[in-house]
Amino acid sequence: MKTKIKKVKSSRPVTKRVPDPDGQNKDRAIWAGVALAAFQSITKTDDRDAVKDLLCDLMHYCQQNNQDFDVTLDAARHHHVAETTEEYAECDCTDRSWYGAEHDSACLRTGKR
Repeated sequence: MKTKIKKVKSSRPVTKRVPDPDGQNKDRAIWAGVALAAFQSITKTDDRDAVKDLLCDLMHYCQQNNQDFDVTLDAARHHHVAETTEEYAECDCTDRSWYGAEHDSACLRTGKR
């Protein structure tokens, strides 16, 4: 089944090009769009409210499943920094599931501990 992905209009203009060290950020945005489109098709949420409603429902999901939403969101922010920062592009850590300040002090590539 093909899912048609709508572009959600932002109220803020994009003013600078964001680095894409591993060349996957366009795909990541598409994957998020597919998830958002599925959410909207079920909830009938409009484009203006879709992202915030999905985030709110993810908070409910975390509460129901004993997950700390704030910790998860913080980890997601670290992932986003890593995926949009050139300095992480050369990292060849075998475990690329975590990034952030800890990464700089424990990167296998640099040997820092």
